[in-house]
Amino acid sequence: MQYQLLFANQSADSKIRYESVRETKMYLFLKEITEEPRFIFRVHKKTLSVKGIKEGKNGYCFDVPNAVSLQAL
Repeated sequence: MQYQLLFANQSADSKIRYESVRETKMYLFLKEITEEPRFIFRVHKKTLSVKGIKEGKNGYCFDVPNAVSLQAL
């Protein structure tokens, strides 16, 4: 399933799309739809707080500003 995740500095016309990697009761894990996705975003379904996770062997986590909206496409 595809989603549109908007942050405060983006407009609703943003063409960035994400696909669902995994879903739990509380979180949605999204990966940007590009040739070479670099990060997976963990989005809390109710609060829309976002944490970025670098893929790979030496992956790391980093905080991302809260999203404004999350819509299924």
